[in-house]
Amino acid sequence: MASIPIPNLPAAISLTGMEEIPAVQSGVAVRITINQIIADFGGGGGGVVPTKLQGYSTNSSTSASLSLSSSDISGGYVEHTLNLTGAITNPSNAQLPTATGLATALNATAGQTYKLRVINSGGANWTLVTNTGWTLNGSLTIYPSSFIDYYVTIVSGSTAGMQSV
Repeated sequence: MASIPIPNLPAAISLTGMEEIPAVQSGVAVRITINQIIADFGGGGGGVVPTKLQGYSTNSSTSASLSLSSSDISGGYVEHTLNLTGAITNPSNAQLPTATGLATALNATAGQTYKLRVINSGGANWTLVTNTGWTLNGSLTIYPSSFIDYYVTIVSGSTAGMQSV
């Protein structure tokens, strides 16, 4: 096989996880697959490689004051979607979990960031409200039949920030 510089190689069309890539293990050149990397590092420990790129959860509460759990808004994913499906008829609040609870659930390191999409499938406004350790910026009210994207950043083991996009 001819030696071709990497920038001159054709682009991959779609990945299956079985593609082989070179690596060095204990000073020896080896070949590995993307699936092997995910299997070895996929636990999300420290945010190295998530087991999944996207997660999805629903919460069907019809309460005027909902307390969200860490699993409602995360899952160790690069992107997570929460669909508020409760048939609410009046504006309601959804309180975030504590920043410490979220950081612990994620086994997160400072600086870890992910995208959160919150969908309102209900009949009235949902407003996200703060909890201990959070700094919230941007739009926090999600209107019926719409969504807002946020970037969630773990600042430390007890603080987090959320910015609407």
